[in-house]
Amino acid sequence: MVPLRLGLTLTVTLATMAARLPAEELITPALSLKITNGVVTGLTNRIVGETYTAGRIVRDPLVGMLRAEGTSLRPTTGRAERRSDGTLLFRSQSGADRLTSRYARRADGSVEVRQYAAGAQGSVQGVLWGIGDIPDRCEALVPGNSGQRFGRDAPFETRIFEYPTDWEAPFLVIQGAKGGVLIQAEDPALTPKVLTVERRPGAFRITFESRNQAPFKPRKSITGVRWVIRAYRGSWAVGAGLYRRWAEHAYVVQPLSKKRPEWAAGIRFVATVRMDLDVLRVLAQRVIPSRTLLYVPDWRRDEYDRNYPDYTASPAFGPFVAEAHRFGFRVMPHVNYFGCDPKNPEYARLQQYQMRDPFHHQPLWWDWPRAEPPIKFAYINPASREWRTLFIARMKELCRRYSIDALHLDQTLCIFNDDNGLVDGMTCAEGSLALHRELKAALPDVALSGEGLNEITSRYEEFAQRHVWGMYHTDGTWDERKLAMAHPIASAVLLPGTSIYGYLGMPNPCTSPDVFDAWMRAYDRLGVLPTYPWPTAAELRPPSPEPAQKALRRAALFLRQAPTPDFAPSDWHPQDHFVWSAPGGVRIRITGNPSSRLQLEAPGGKPLVMERRIQGVAAWEEGGSIIGWPVYDGKRAAGLDPSSRYEWSPMPANPKTPHLTGLPAGYCVTRAGIHDDLLRLQIDRIGDRGRISLWDRADGVAVGVLGWRQRDTRIEAPALGDGSIGAVVEMEGDGVFMHPPWKGRETNGSEPGAVFVEYRLDLPDRDGLTFRADAHLRDGASRSDGVRFTAIAWPLGDPADRATTQVIAAPAHQSQLSLSLDRWRGQRIVLRLQADAGPAGDPSFDWGRLRRPEVVWDPRSRSRTPVRLTVKGDRSFRTALAGQGSAHLEAKPPDAAEVDVELPNTLLIPLNEPSAVASAGCSLLELPWRSRIRAASGLEGGALPIPSTLTQASVGGVERTALLEHPPMNGAALIDYHLALPDTPMELAAALGVRDGSRSTGVGFRVEVNGMAMFQRDTTPGTPWEDVRIDLSSFAGREIVLTLVVDALGGYDYDWAVWAEPRLVPRSTGR
Repeated sequence: MVPLRLGLTLTVTLATMAARLPAEELITPALSLKITNGVVTGLTNRIVGETYTAGRIVRDPLVGMLRAEGTSLRPTTGRAERRSDGTLLFRSQSGADRLTSRYARRADGSVEVRQYAAGAQGSVQGVLWGIGDIPDRCEALVPGNSGQRFGRDAPFETRIFEYPTDWEAPFLVIQGAKGGVLIQAEDPALTPKVLTVERRPGAFRITFESRNQAPFKPRKSITGVRWVIRAYRGSWAVGAGLYRRWAEHAYVVQPLSKKRPEWAAGIRFVATVRMDLDVLRVLAQRVIPSRTLLYVPDWRRDEYDRNYPDYTASPAFGPFVAEAHRFGFRVMPHVNYFGCDPKNPEYARLQQYQMRDPFHHQPLWWDWPRAEPPIKFAYINPASREWRTLFIARMKELCRRYSIDALHLDQTLCIFNDDNGLVDGMTCAEGSLALHRELKAALPDVALSGEGLNEITSRYEEFAQRHVWGMYHTDGTWDERKLAMAHPIASAVLLPGTSIYGYLGMPNPCTSPDVFDAWMRAYDRLGVLPTYPWPTAAELRPPSPEPAQKALRRAALFLRQAPTPDFAPSDWHPQDHFVWSAPGGVRIRITGNPSSRLQLEAPGGKPLVMERRIQGVAAWEEGGSIIGWPVYDGKRAAGLDPSSRYEWSPMPANPKTPHLTGLPAGYCVTRAGIHDDLLRLQIDRIGDRGRISLWDRADGVAVGVLGWRQRDTRIEAPALGDGSIGAVVEMEGDGVFMHPPWKGRETNGSEPGAVFVEYRLDLPDRDGLTFRADAHLRDGASRSDGVRFTAIAWPLGDPADRATTQVIAAPAHQSQLSLSLDRWRGQRIVLRLQADAGPAGDPSFDWGRLRRPEVVWDPRSRSRTPVRLTVKGDRSFRTALAGQGSAHLEAKPPDAAEVDVELPNTLLIPLNEPSAVASAGCSLLELPWRSRIRAASGLEGGALPIPSTLTQASVGGVERTALLEHPPMNGAALIDYHLALPDTPMELAAALGVRDGSRSTGVGFRVEVNGMAMFQRDTTPGTPWEDVRIDLSSFAGREIVLTLVVDALGGYDYDWAVWAEPRLVPRSTGR
């Protein structure tokens, strides 16, 4: 886990200078720098003849002396000095504050940058210098947040990387077509440092900050670390190799093959497991146990993350470890390297070492309010000798009692600049090193694992979990743009000493296949070992579900080939994501864009493709099959949406499984379920899904601030980050994060400011045009008094003709923001979404978010075209159902049928007989049903996290008989009833709610008939039972599939959705 951080951006604003600092050039055999106003505005690699700057004047200086409190240095005057050796000094002064930036040539052709600052006042936080603007035809590669690539496709945001928690090794690579530059800190002392990358239209700006050790208040001066700019020829791997060789010498880093224990270097597969002996027995038959590491998070007597540092095991742990060892597995329990529960008796004496934030001066905690009861524990500085003595003694006792093979030390990435200052003469970074070193000395034959990885922890850790930027694992959502930023730049300098594996937050591949694959798309670029989270014995036993088979196939490949990461520049191709080398000259290469593949390459042989992700095509004709896909013949899979991504299997499609043989040109399947009793397909025109999504748009978008101190600001960009007033607009996953301005806010009763994002949209000529979004607050915003969201629309050129709606999003409560756009069908409009501090005008903790903002319309308004489709399989086909209109099926024995239907539409082919409904009605609780899941991709199948069951459920203190339906992460749970309705007009009557005690952020109740939405309602815990009636009279006398749907609306924790007493009754008179 990592500490919750508000995703605000930082802007260091220095006042406009009265006199501009002069421009100077510094030239070496390898580099040419132009320094304007103290900023590097010209950067040329003379080895390859490439320039990595746009040559524009940067009007906001990216240099300065920063204060945590008080006024930072504003260089209103300055001068440049050139010494006889070519060294450039840029000096500036304001009152008693003085700043010197020194640029010097080195004998090897590199350039060294060093800064010095001092003043009469304290609170000196640091000094910074910068480069701008770097055109986005170049890429900036950062070994931070597991490895990040900033290119033309990078989101518009400002990213702050603090060393070493976020910035895992203090360097940056700017990569061009022929070569690049490496910018690194030469700082074995582990001084605090900060890198900032600001995305701007067409460019990036980058600043490097040297920071004082906290506390800042007494600090009146600072000497910055030594920064070095070095040019090279070739790919990014050349630049990363330059830093790796420096670090290996500076830190005396050992490769994994030379670390103890020796068995750690042979691990090629990790499984995150519960203490289930049946899983051990089945898993031992599917993998090589001696090369498999079992990670056991929940093994203690206390619940997960409670009562640290008590490491008393549960009674089941000893037998589990013994059985695992009997099979030959390696076992690794989960511990926390600096956590202390305030309720634990040890906290009283250790509280004095609890770390504090250097800016707010408050104690640092892990605080997880979504647990019941909430989880909270203190962060104890590992520099404390008293803490290390206690922690290591308990680890020794644990490991010796149970013959533990490895320890996972949670939160080791959290290395802070402690406001308490030095503890026992050490910083937190030095304390982390000391804890690792002393633990290793005490337990030399126990491997160590950490959360995250940096150049401090990698020295002693054989294993490490990896986070993924843009993966919001607690909600089961992700930002595709941010996943695409994953890059092996950090792995290239850290993996020689450590093997990385999947993070604890990864879901099971069978229960959450979409979410699992999102993790894997990033992990394929980082070099993560195959990891199987939470396997069950049922999944592992053949025939396993396809997601389990795929995970086990990759595990078998790595267990058999025993590959290691390969960062030799000559072994990498331009489209490679990652390259592994194995004995005998074998390579495993993950490559390709936009479709990707994992292939095994043996010397002299043709590459053998083991895995694929298919994207950007409407049909697939290169062998194998697409997992869960319902449209294929003997030659190809058809009906693909080029904008979607598909999982491939090397096995051919089964001709006996019910499927369509093809679709007309221009159509694709957007939802598919192949079940033993039902084939269900949603078929749409390519490019027309009946909605316009707004969270992933970049064109025609503007952002800004309204009414802040009687001024409005506006920029043509899809993101806003004004750290001077705390205003943020940021595209985030499937939503938009919006924080109204809060810094320096007026307190005289004037209207608070608002942030906005504005879209120019061409509306289709369709019925039911509506903007909608779920308005809510981010996790951790419990102290907010609510955010007011406003949607405003008007036709382009006529802002007076407006439609407006508002909702308040409060903590633990989600509201739907909805606005009709019907009056402007077929026109171009402006849609503005605003967020302000609400009626009370307090913007504190106003972490507002709009989930899935989109414009939708009535799918029934689409024109439809009659087509004839062919269905095949080893079943007898009796009838077909359609969501709109009718479908006619003509059987073509022995294994086919032809279906006449109008498209786009939902097509269902039942494979069993329906349950007859009497004219007097019936209880659905007494009829057979089928449970399924629907992933975010639209594919159905898999296993429910909690099976749908009949239960007694209390909502609002009122207990009723109900169906419990718990959705999967970022997906939906389905309950299907296959019915033959009587001629009597019927309606569905039920009550819906979320069970008492739930801490869900909200669920969506839906009712579908033949795949067509008939009803939808979003609700949250605390809402009483809501009785609903859905009119089914239009289906009188017809066969239907009635589906009760519960949508997770993202995260699925505590989504205890219940349908009370669902029944079919004759339609009420007068309805």
